[in-house]
Amino acid sequence: MKLARIHDLADKTAREHAQAWFDRFEAAYAGESAARKTARDLLETHLIEALHDDASASVRQVDEALARLGAPEEIAAEWSGASLVSSQNGARQKIARLAGSLARGVSIVIGLLMLAAAFARLSDPASVGLFQLADGSWLVGTVNGQDVSKDVLGGWTVPVALFLALAFLIGASARSGVWSAITGWRKRGNVSPFS
Repeated sequence: MKLARIHDLADKTAREHAQAWFDRFEAAYAGESAARKTARDLLETHLIEALHDDASASVRQVDEALARLGAPEEIAAEWSGASLVSSQNGARQKIARLAGSLARGVSIVIGLLMLAAAFARLSDPASVGLFQLADGSWLVGTVNGQDVSKDVLGGWTVPVALFLALAFLIGASARSGVWSAITGWRKRGNVSPFS
């Protein structure tokens, strides 16, 4: 017979040992009942896999598999603490992920604009850039017959624009854009089955 739940164990003593272990886990778990049930189901699945889906597993096999899982109180303390932290920080984490995605998108747009500006300046340096016109006004873009008195930026802008474009694009594609660099100092806590 295939083992689907611990209640299917043929050996009554093995079934009682497993049930006692899970009772201790549930008593020590300090989270919501839905999270407790999910955690118990996950642990029961691990136990069933460790027993190779064998409903005729002996008491010794069940006790060894439970020993490999660990003390139920320790697992409950770790998982319930992690689930409480994740439920409290869930909205904050979603907002941080959204802000990170937006920042990466902005990084890509800025990088592409810098790249376009650098190539435009390279294609026609005399008429593309930031200029002061003879009448005192400023022009950003291309000069089309206007009377230019001064090229404000000069040739050094091309390598700077290429470097900035490369930095923004690499940062955005490597998930280490501006937002990730700001929030990257945070370390993740313990991993639970709910994260």
